[in-house]
Amino acid sequence: MELKLAVMAGLAVVGFLCAGVRAESLIYNGSFEKAGEDGVTPDGWETSGRSGIEQRLSVVDDRARGRVARLECMEFVAGSPSSHAMAAQLDRVGVERRKWYRLRLWARASDLEGGLIRVALVNRRVWQSTGLGGSFVPSQQWQQFEFTFQAGRDLKPEDSRFQIWFGTTGTLWLDDVELEQVSELRREWVPALPLAGVRNALPNSSFECGGAGWGCWAPGIPGWGAQGFRR
Repeated sequence: MELKLAVMAGLAVVGFLCAGVRAESLIYNGSFEKAGEDGVTPDGWETSGRSGIEQRLSVVDDRARGRVARLECMEFVAGSPSSHAMAAQLDRVGVERRKWYRLRLWARASDLEGGLIRVALVNRRVWQSTGLGGSFVPSQQWQQFEFTFQAGRDLKPEDSRFQIWFGTTGTLWLDDVELEQVSELRREWVPALPLAGVRNALPNSSFECGGAGWGCWAPGIPGWGAQGFRR
């Protein structure tokens, strides 16, 4: 009996340890602890955008989270699909068709005129989406955002571009960007709306604050920025 209990206890410990092991992230240097050869830009990351857009990607120390990435857009030029300030990672992220993946990241922002941040994983050889495509609106405080998606096609790492971008002036901070394969889908929206002591879960449903918190969504319209949540 004592041997049986000992074996069961051992299995429980092994199960706990296995459950606590996290899959390795497909994103390189998502914690931004490593700087590149210039000592400023995070290793493995770069910017992308049309000529005339003044942007800067750098590694900085944050009081709340330590080493993080900062993407600044000082001058913005509209008018083309490449009109954006972007932090991108090329030739590193591969996914397999029909498998599920989860992207997690921490972000905060300031002085964003549009406020909308977009994320995607594309095949840069043919400019084709692989299944990840979403948006979020960060505040001035750090928040974690999460996206779960099923890869619609195979993507070789050498054909990939993982990208986080926005189309306005302003500053975005990023930390702990992680993309991992998941064995099961448990869809959950993060961050969640706190409901403690709330009588109505729809903010500004009486429209006393004008259109604050309300917008429109047009998923059927092709093109970048079509899903922007704006009035």
